[in-house]
Amino acid sequence: MINPRYGDNSWFAIARQTDNDTPITATTKFVQNRFPFTAMDLDLQSELQTSEKIAGRRSDARNQQGQVWGSGTIETHLYTQNMDEFWRAIINSGDPKAANIDDTDVYATTAFKKTISTATELTAPTTPGQLEIELTSTDPTNNPLPADADLGTVEVHGQRRIGLGTGDTLPVVETALAFTGGIAKTAHYFTKVDKVIFSKGTTDLPNVQTSITAKTAQKRNTYKNNDAIFPGWTMQLVRGNVPAVAEGAVPVNATLTINDSIRLRMEILARKLHPFREIGSDAEVDKITNTLKSLDFVPDVFYPNWGGCLEVEGVATIFTDLSLNINQNLAFLPGIKASRYRLPVAATNEPRNITLTATVFYDFDASNEKWTQVFADNASRSLTATCYYWEHDGKETSQKFKLPVSYLTESPRISIENRGPITRELTFKGVPLSDTAPDEIEIELLM
Repeated sequence: MINPRYGDNSWFAIARQTDNDTPITATTKFVQNRFPFTAMDLDLQSELQTSEKIAGRRSDARNQQGQVWGSGTIETHLYTQNMDEFWRAIINSGDPKAANIDDTDVYATTAFKKTISTATELTAPTTPGQLEIELTSTDPTNNPLPADADLGTVEVHGQRRIGLGTGDTLPVVETALAFTGGIAKTAHYFTKVDKVIFSKGTTDLPNVQTSITAKTAQKRNTYKNNDAIFPGWTMQLVRGNVPAVAEGAVPVNATLTINDSIRLRMEILARKLHPFREIGSDAEVDKITNTLKSLDFVPDVFYPNWGGCLEVEGVATIFTDLSLNINQNLAFLPGIKASRYRLPVAATNEPRNITLTATVFYDFDASNEKWTQVFADNASRSLTATCYYWEHDGKETSQKFKLPVSYLTESPRISIENRGPITRELTFKGVPLSDTAPDEIEIELLM
């Protein structure tokens, strides 16, 4: 009887090691998500050797197995919010520098009125945010704010963003918002507020004042490139519900592809790979049982709205898709120690390569780059590529890639294949800005 395993019972989880030799054994130290993959062939590898002796027969000699390790690729589908741990590994950035996104004062504290609709009164949020509409007393000692139930409800009209253009918005209306502690909060993230209407009038709420603030509750993380080599992940692999564990797993080559979804393809080298093993146990098992199997999956839906912008020396253009490749050119250290397992990965004689490729529209005017001439002159350019995403509720996230010094590595050919818009592909190589720092790339996440 054949009982095939199925790919839909497959996923992986990761935990960052402190060094290449010491695996993580507690499931609580793992990133608390299961990551689905769109492709995976990370598995056991070995260098098989054959005796060179001249045997007394024409048949081949049997293979001898040498050291064993794990190698292969994983491609996964991610949201911007899930990229943190992967950028820490791919460029070994360590903890990112985090900065909170400031709130926007949409409506300054003003005496209460039933309707707020004047454009000059309502400031557009700098970053789309949830609105907090707060009522306070002008004289808390003698005239405290009425109970929440007596404040009535509020209705908000505005816009949520769906694209980069000024008019790329959709109307949003939230009604019957109740107050808690004098504050009513929207579910949507507004990029513009058109009107706020209270169910109560000025005679109902004397001695009351109103303020409106847009709050994102988001932060911007900045990741810096590092010449030191990432110590590796411990990975729980599950393939057809059958577990395996990889230790000291380093993404030595990674390609991020961005359009209406985010896909990350990584070539992995792992010092050890244990089939039929799960985190927290050395026993062989044929089915995953530990607590990692109950973690939430990273959602596998596409972003509904997105936009990409390529800025070169202050000139911006739209890209239709983008690919970023970071090849660390790492390999296991040569040599053998008293073990069946390989030494840690190390730099090879090939340098690290960072390549960014963007497809842009051929939209030539006096302000745009003459890319063919830039290529002919072998001139460097400072570029920033940003991909913005807007979810159904209007929340904005983004990934920004900064290459302070980049060169076109291929002719930016103008390819005409049909009657539609003409596009051209720009491929840049990033190199360090200085001789003392690995600063060829910097990554920012708004999450």
